[in-house]
Amino acid sequence: MTNGIEYQKAVLGLIFQYEDELSDKMLLLSADDFESVFAGVFEVMNEVYKSYGRIDKIKVLSNLDENGKRLLLECCESAVAPSMINDYIDCLKEWASKKRLKDNLGRLIFSDDVTIGNVQKAIEDEQSRIQIGTTEQQAKENANKFLDSLLRKKQLIKTGFADIDVVANGLERGTFAIVGARPSTGKTSFALNIVRNQFRRKIRSLVFSLEMTAEMVFARMMSDMLNIDYSDFAKQRNLADRAIEIENQINAMRDYVFVLDDVYNIENICSKIVEVKPDVVVIDFIQIVQSVKSFADDRVKINYISAELKRVAKKTGCVIIALSQMTREGKNAPTMSDLRESGALEQDGDYIFILHRPYVLDKANNDPAQTEVLLDKNKFGWTGRISFVFDGNHQRFTGINENY
Repeated sequence: MTNGIEYQKAVLGLIFQYEDELSDKMLLLSADDFESVFAGVFEVMNEVYKSYGRIDKIKVLSNLDENGKRLLLECCESAVAPSMINDYIDCLKEWASKKRLKDNLGRLIFSDDVTIGNVQKAIEDEQSRIQIGTTEQQAKENANKFLDSLLRKKQLIKTGFADIDVVANGLERGTFAIVGARPSTGKTSFALNIVRNQFRRKIRSLVFSLEMTAEMVFARMMSDMLNIDYSDFAKQRNLADRAIEIENQINAMRDYVFVLDDVYNIENICSKIVEVKPDVVVIDFIQIVQSVKSFADDRVKINYISAELKRVAKKTGCVIIALSQMTREGKNAPTMSDLRESGALEQDGDYIFILHRPYVLDKANNDPAQTEVLLDKNKFGWTGRISFVFDGNHQRFTGINENY
């Protein structure tokens, strides 16, 4: 497809044929994106869209003359791939912009008013027109998306922990969550428990394990899911009798749990997320994520990484859960201000969960199972403190009001 006629036919034909999905694409177009004969068809479609909020085929056809109907039929015959609509619109806009600029420059050349300044102004006017039109149309489309969302039930990702889901009401898609804890508190196991809960709902998760091997990750999950003592995996004992059970569990998870242990750069991480399109992403842990870029210090690096994760979560509609270290200082329960390089994480995180096990700070006087999860930040609702029990033998967290 190399000429404007084909671009015009494809765009009009696709929007008309797939009106339920593509009507709002009218907001990205204007009559001067089309040559006169196509512009007439566009204007009829646009008037119907403005009046009814969608393309109504019967009303469009009733407002076209016979020539217009024949042309629209030709357009429909050229429209075969609705998934390509954005590409066709981009090509049409680029073609129309070049045509307008060529026409304007042609008029200048054959007039008595041709100067370098006027030529430059014609180019700048076209550039400005493209930017203003795109911004206004995108803003209108965003407003329509909001109105549509009011009529749809929100698709939330439940953590699978009942008490957390009551407080947080689930995690909104397209958001960035932080799980912070001091070393040896169990933040990896907590995140993998969430992945387990997604698997049980047939929801896809992608785990980037930057500290542990994939084998170690699966060992934790098998310990939890099959009630196998975690130390048995490290010592390679008592596993022969469970081998078939373990194999069956791993096979059942293949289409829902993806673990990568060799991706370290944020650029590659974001690329993999876009490629796999999971519902939930876990990154263990954010302080050891690298980048192809160079930074003055770790704080600047974390700012960049955090912003990239938030961007890709919004772009793909997944929930990204990044695990974060916390400072070792202090004997009290940590808060989000204790997050390592916390500035960007506090700002970018839509949810911030803080895990605290008093046993980690004072082993002599505390129960190793006692755990508190502090939902310290929730952009969409309540915060709160939730009590859990940690079973270290099986790498499992359980809410005190839950039965495993």
